Amino acid sequence: MKLLTVVLSLIGSTLLAQQFPYTKLREVKLQSDVERISVDRLGGFYTVNKCGIEKFDPEGKREKNYVKKICTDTELLEAWQLARIYAYQKSKQQFIVFNPNMEIIELLDIDPAFAVEPQLATLSPDLQTYWILDIDNSLKKIDLRSETVSLETDALKKIKGKIIHLREYQNLLFVLNADSGIYIINKLGKLVSQVEAPGISYFSFAGEDLYYLKGNQVTFFDIFSNDTYSIDVPAGNKFVVATDERLILIRDGLAEIFQFTPKK
Repeated sequence: MKLLTVVLSLIGSTLLAQQFPYTKLREVKLQSDVERISVDRLGGFYTVNKCGIEKFDPEGKREKNYVKKICTDTELLEAWQLARIYAYQKSKQQFIVFNPNMEIIELLDIDPAFAVEPQLATLSPDLQTYWILDIDNSLKKIDLRSETVSLETDALKKIKGKIIHLREYQNLLFVLNADSGIYIINKLGKLVSQVEAPGISYFSFAGEDLYYLKGNQVTFFDIFSNDTYSIDVPAGNKFVVATDERLILIRDGLAEIFQFTPKK
């Protein structure tokens, strides 16, 4: 019986090696209980738990960290713009704004007049507007300069299930529903497409590709052509980061960094 177990284990390892041909460059220790991540435009990544945020460069070098005085949830972190990093906290209904050194430079409160009970909020790439998801799944875009609602949409009001992530990219808003997948809303507030991916917890972008981890596969979806392909990865990961040169697999307490080239 022991011999059979060893043989099966060796077969499994061989198959995995065949399916996952990427060279591991290094492993990096992370904080425990990572709940969410964010990625900046250079491929640096950020891990978030209740008590802090850690910042890493694309090679996995820890650059900075922020330790909260009181441990509390950060429902969304947006680091794409590099110069400013925005952490949305539902309990305080505010964005904590960081500089690249993870020092707080501003607290941006969300006006309660804009939503009945905000569930999520995220900054737009122009840093002049932000999105609020209300309790009824309505979405509002807020202009920071005029402090007015510049767009409101009920496109997702009939969608059941919890919305857990928002991201504006290429003038489109991508909305992740834990039960059904990713909904894509255009700049006019119209629902234009859906990526069926129930059960995923995060997505990000690399060039024109939206990518996400589900089970033991990372799927890449071209947001303009709708072309899709997937790669197999080892089991047990919670998040993935993909760039033109690196694939980073993240689990509690550990990130594994691999050499990687996506399909063109």
